Amino acid sequence: MSQALLTGSCALRQHVHKHLANRTTRYWTRTMAIASQGSKYYCLQYKYVADIMEKRGPHRDAHLGAAKKKEEAGKLLIAGASGDPVNGALFVFKNASKEEIEEFVKTDPYTKAGLISCWDLQPFNAVVGTEISNS
Repeated sequence: MSQALLTGSCALRQHVHKHLANRTTRYWTRTMAIASQGSKYYCLQYKYVADIMEKRGPHRDAHLGAAKKKEEAGKLLIAGASGDPVNGALFVFKNASKEEIEEFVKTDPYTKAGLISCWDLQPFNAVVGTEISNS
């Protein structure tokens, strides 16, 4: 996670993650090896700046276009804004590497425009759902 993008509660979350990293990494490695059966999932969560709705306009088409490219490549299952009012976004990736997703964040027009106050990437242990049946 980019230290430059961390602020507020995300900085606290990063601090906690740092101290639990060894146990968490071992747990997720074991869990993903058992549960994913060849498919690896990641959840990417964005926290947007407070005035995202006013600032996103000039960057939105390019932001959505980047996500659409990942979907067309079979790497992004679902994505969208979260909160009411909108305060973030959630992306679920399948069979994309951690490095590939980090590059997606780095090159996202919203990131470049300073619209993402922080982000978090975690392995996702998918165990129920249509997507699991089709994997």
